[in-house]
Amino acid sequence: MEFENSENMKNILTKKLPSHVRQHILETYYWHDDENNALPIQDIIEANHVLDWFLYSEHAQRLKMDNNIFHLLLKLTKKKTCVKYLCSKDKEFSRCYIDHFINNNKSFKLMSKEESFYLSILMYKYH
Repeated sequence: MEFENSENMKNILTKKLPSHVRQHILETYYWHDDENNALPIQDIIEANHVLDWFLYSEHAQRLKMDNNIFHLLLKLTKKKTCVKYLCSKDKEFSRCYIDHFINNNKSFKLMSKEESFYLSILMYKYH
């Protein structure tokens, strides 16, 4: 079976799979913002990796910076649709993103805006 595009794939999924499996696949691998902009699967995978790190990493719980996660977060926050996805999935991310990048208000004055953003997420989660 050949899938020409993601819309065709969605149609096949809705007809062939049980509803709970279909719902899981659509929520995990297909995401569109309010303007129907699709988020590429690779961005979803990377965004979920960052969110999982913030939630489950021992380093995150100890408020330690991970350079790989930090740089991945920087990459993802440069993509408007990816930011919308991350904001929809994590309230601390959303709060910190609004504070740092929309209201231009850093929490940690001696850090760069990006470092302050990263550490603010950790502080809201674990402090």
